[in-house]
Amino acid sequence: MDDFERTLNQVIDQFVDLQDWSKKAETSRRVAQAFPVILGIDRKLKILRKMDRLHPLQELAREVRTLFDTASTWSLC
Repeated sequence: MDDFERTLNQVIDQFVDLQDWSKKAETSRRVAQAFPVILGIDRKLKILRKMDRLHPLQELAREVRTLFDTASTWSLC
């Protein structure tokens, strides 16, 4: 597994963690728990954007970025 794949896997894992967090009952979730995950996803997506633009998984990274941009606006509501 190369660096691109490893980073993309980390992003997807963090994205799933964020989705799991958003499914918790409102009384049991703290917004402060989500911020490090959101910042980690954002940082890794920026890294992926700068990595090999011809990598075969670059399209998947773009899809995840689009989902994150959409999900981050509703997950904290």
